[in-house]
Amino acid sequence: MKYIGRFMAILAAFLFVMTLPWAVWMSSVKGLLLDADTYKNTLSRQNLYTTLIPDLLTTIVESESENNNPDTLTFLNVVRNLDRQDWERIATLLIPADWLQAQVERNLDAFFAWLNGDTPTPDLAFDTASLRERLAGEPGQRVVNLILESWPPCTDEQLDVLLNFEHTDQPFPFCQPPGEYIALTSTALAEALSEQASALPDVVPAPDWLENPRTRRELARLKQFVQLLNAFVAELWLLPAALLALIVFFTVRSLKSFGRWSGTVLIVGGILSILPIPLMLSPSFLPSILLSSIKSSDVTISSQQAAHLNILAQSISHAIVGELTLPVLIISGVLIALGFIAHVVAAISRYPEENPAPQTLSQPVAASVQASTAQIASTPPPTASKGSTPPSPD
Repeated sequence: MKYIGRFMAILAAFLFVMTLPWAVWMSSVKGLLLDADTYKNTLSRQNLYTTLIPDLLTTIVESESENNNPDTLTFLNVVRNLDRQDWERIATLLIPADWLQAQVERNLDAFFAWLNGDTPTPDLAFDTASLRERLAGEPGQRVVNLILESWPPCTDEQLDVLLNFEHTDQPFPFCQPPGEYIALTSTALAEALSEQASALPDVVPAPDWLENPRTRRELARLKQFVQLLNAFVAELWLLPAALLALIVFFTVRSLKSFGRWSGTVLIVGGILSILPIPLMLSPSFLPSILLSSIKSSDVTISSQQAAHLNILAQSISHAIVGELTLPVLIISGVLIALGFIAHVVAAISRYPEENPAPQTLSQPVAASVQASTAQIASTPPPTASKGSTPPSPD
């Protein structure tokens, strides 16, 4: 029976050190995913508010240019000559980093307040009124001038087509006219941009976006998933606790053995929890997973888009890993410290057989000894008989 208990304790210890890292990582992941500060710190530290819009615009233009007719007057043809620096200047003019950061952080706070049960509905809204004003004002005109500067100079034939474009069926010449006509072209493009800006709503998404039944179903599923995640993580910690209780039940008979068993499994479990961190800190771990998942899907991306996505994925993954590894290190450090404390307690403790109780006499023997002592005390000393000669003193 003793060996069966020892075997069951070893099996429980093995399962303990296998399940403890899962509890540590799932607890850290839950805290990371459901905290708005995680995403705000990631975007801020990686300077994504400055680079995100140029990256997105460049990726959109590159992805749509393959199916675009180069002879039509479309947005893609208007901006096809812009390079990365031009997009950065346009993003600075139309979507300043401080405005984008304020909008994103406000919506992140609103979304996670709803997701964690603090508010009944997600109050998501991007205020586009200032963006519309910039498109229709001086920043919009500067963007138009920047686009015109990216076009090559017009030839005589292209200039003739440009001046008579409304009365001809020829393709629009995307070229920069000479000085006396460039003001006319700039004004026409600015007016077109202003018309597009006037169609923008004040708030995106619209205030009635929650009235869509499909949207409500998706939000309800997301809320249910978060509730299940919270319950799963809470119950996941109960499994190592139950296994530790089994170890105590099967083999622990003293404080010394409890310190040895619990200290060993806590130290081993804490060390195993730290082992995945070097792998996650690898520069290509999370970006390669993201790119492989995109390539395995139906989405087709070019080599330039893959390069942009790789840079963006590296920036985000490094920030997320940095946020994730800190709580894992803290929890694992606490577990290892508790394990060492348990071993210290075991070292200064002793097994019960190492502290034998002092020998005591049984009750019958003690009573017999006590009676004999009393009898000797009550017996008078012997007296000298008649005729006897008392001993002479020496």
